[in-house]
Amino acid sequence: MRLLLLLVILPLSLPFLLLPPSIPSPRLLPLRASPTPLETFGSWSSFADADSIYYFNSDTGESLWSPPPNVPFAGSRPAKKSLFDALLSPPDMSSSPTGSSTPLSFEISSKVLPHPDKVSWGGEDAVYTAPAGADGVTFGVFDGVSGADKLAGIPLYSLTLASSLASSITTPPKSTQELTSALTAAAELADLTATGASTALLASVSPSGSLSWLSLGDCSILLLRNDKVLARSKDTVHFFDCPYQLSDDSPDRPGDGSTGTARVRAGDLVVAGSDGVFDNLGDAELLELCAEAAAPKALAARIAKRAREVSLDGSARTPYAAASKRNGNEAYRSGLGGKVDDIGVVVLAVQ
Repeated sequence: MRLLLLLVILPLSLPFLLLPPSIPSPRLLPLRASPTPLETFGSWSSFADADSIYYFNSDTGESLWSPPPNVPFAGSRPAKKSLFDALLSPPDMSSSPTGSSTPLSFEISSKVLPHPDKVSWGGEDAVYTAPAGADGVTFGVFDGVSGADKLAGIPLYSLTLASSLASSITTPPKSTQELTSALTAAAELADLTATGASTALLASVSPSGSLSWLSLGDCSILLLRNDKVLARSKDTVHFFDCPYQLSDDSPDRPGDGSTGTARVRAGDLVVAGSDGVFDNLGDAELLELCAEAAAPKALAARIAKRAREVSLDGSARTPYAAASKRNGNEAYRSGLGGKVDDIGVVVLAVQ
């Protein structure tokens, strides 16, 4: 896990010393089948959405209803179809934002591998997977902060978040607002009863195919379809190796996290995990692991096993090593090497 964020109480006479502002919460719009951009400038593209146009950044995953600053989009809207055209060309309901008319079903599983030095007590990553039902499914990943102070005999913050949500959520949250409310209640309980600190990712999928998530810190969630990453969460960090995190003395709260939504359909895979997964496995390797058909239980175990193997390889090319080199970490001056950590992963198959 990352560095512990320390809350410093500042004197009122120094109002200019403030904690970094919260990162705005991006909103990923419902995915269409193979959308064709109207215009593209660098990483920004514009897309038609009924009577509106939305703008998507392929590098950051950010979506906007208004043109991004300093990007010269023409802003022209697609021509409206006449009633006669609409009768000849009915809408494709498979990519409609209202979702599939046939309720989807889900199969979900998870795997946790503790840091090699923490095997005796289970490590600090925790996962939460509710049984999939007629109302959909909810799941989460909680990454305990290894550098946080901990008191013996008191439950870890990450485990408390997972157990609290498992007991409090009876119906899958239907929106990012409901996810935020659920995580806020769990964090308030953990503040009083747990020790340590944790990042958090909480997500849900409805029977109609609406995927929603809330991410505070650097746990990640990816939507995979046809060997491609179609959507992903955005990390919220104060600076490199210091993600947003929850604890009784942290200024970060669930409402400071990034949120997103996407549309899933039968055949999709959703993979969520702690940084122990995504620090060691890039998109290409993750897609390769998921390309071979397997049930979620076997696939979660496969991803966790490979992330552990890479984490122990000092010559591996990893996302963490590349980011560490960019940020001047001498231990990764070569830009190579895995990062040994707790590993938590959840795999959801959409059927």
